[in-house]
Amino acid sequence: MIAWYDFDTAMIVAARKEEIPVVSSVHIYWPTCPVGTRYIEGVGTCARPSWGKCIRHIARSEPSPNLDLPVNGLPAPIGALLYLKVMERPWTLSQADAIVANSEFMGRVLRDSGYSKVRVIPNGVDTQLFQPSVREEFDPRVLYPVARSRQERKGYPHFAEMARRIHLCRPGVRFQVLNDAADGFIEGTPFLSRPELADLMRSVYAAVVPGLWEEPFGLVAVEVMASGRPVVAYAAGGLPEVLEDGVSGELVPTGQLDELTNRVLDLLSDPARARRIGLAARARVLERFDYRMMADGYFRLIRALAG
Repeated sequence: MIAWYDFDTAMIVAARKEEIPVVSSVHIYWPTCPVGTRYIEGVGTCARPSWGKCIRHIARSEPSPNLDLPVNGLPAPIGALLYLKVMERPWTLSQADAIVANSEFMGRVLRDSGYSKVRVIPNGVDTQLFQPSVREEFDPRVLYPVARSRQERKGYPHFAEMARRIHLCRPGVRFQVLNDAADGFIEGTPFLSRPELADLMRSVYAAVVPGLWEEPFGLVAVEVMASGRPVVAYAAGGLPEVLEDGVSGELVPTGQLDELTNRVLDLLSDPARARRIGLAARARVLERFDYRMMADGYFRLIRALAG
């Protein structure tokens, strides 16, 4: 049994009672953080849980558009229960036969938090769906590829400010957010199907992933890379494992907005270099992040556990 995004580890306990082998796949910080982000909006990266800090964050933060957590105005007793949930997770999650992290970075986080039996199997994408365009030239359109998220930790305020600065000196450049409404001159998109998403990603000039939190992996960056387009990202969390600075993407020190803006401007001014980086990005995904490699990793792990 594989538990994906298993916030409630009760199924692991139930499976072990029935002597069913369990592989638990950990993609975010739920084993170490009550809200799974290790980031406090307006404060920054959080090293470890603490009673008062976590409950305040759970009750006051804007809700995630995808998970509806944290919840605005959540009563403190309920926030305390969410905090206590993370205290029981090490015992229950450790009963799994293997805990799979999606990056070496996330593997270190889990091991440093006291978890054992940690394996690393990187995420993968469908490289047949996400393919490069046959076009040689691209309109100057820069994408924020994080769906439905204008949260600080995901970096939307930095993307918006970067776009404002570039718009002043390069008014012909377009900016676009994914699966969200327009924001001034920044264009929106409707909710896209997977094929429509792949079409969008292969059509943009570049994408920017300016997350301020330590992204455990960075799947949206890999989808853009598989589409043969260059990604400019903050070098946080697992993203330095995904793309190589100056080769298959552009990595910027986290929070350095001036440098982020300059890197995007440099790519806009050099289409040949943008194309070279895009091709190298596609090659890197084919080499390391195809979904069939991920599936093979899980298959070999399950086969080993089954004896």
